[in-house]
Amino acid sequence: MAETPETPTPSLAARLEAEEGHPDGGDITLADLRAAAAQLRQLDRIKAELREEHVPQWLTPEMEARGKDPIGCVMCWPQDGSWPCTTILTLEADDGA
Repeated sequence: MAETPETPTPSLAARLEAEEGHPDGGDITLADLRAAAAQLRQLDRIKAELREEHVPQWLTPEMEARGKDPIGCVMCWPQDGSWPCTTILTLEADDGA
């Protein structure tokens, strides 16, 4: 059986350009990729801050110690009376995308 040459894997920039094209119609540059990476890092920092603020809340410390379900989120309760709150569910959905 004859071996077939491997097709080179296109770079990230080439794949992005082929799929969506560059917003200004030009080539995607290293500076574009660095800017996108910086935006992703900023988004990760924002999501981490949200996770630190949106934590479960119990009616009493005793209920928490007994393993009871939280009444909600310290930031969202009583408007969003569930745990995990809508913010955490949205972050988790975004992480899974």
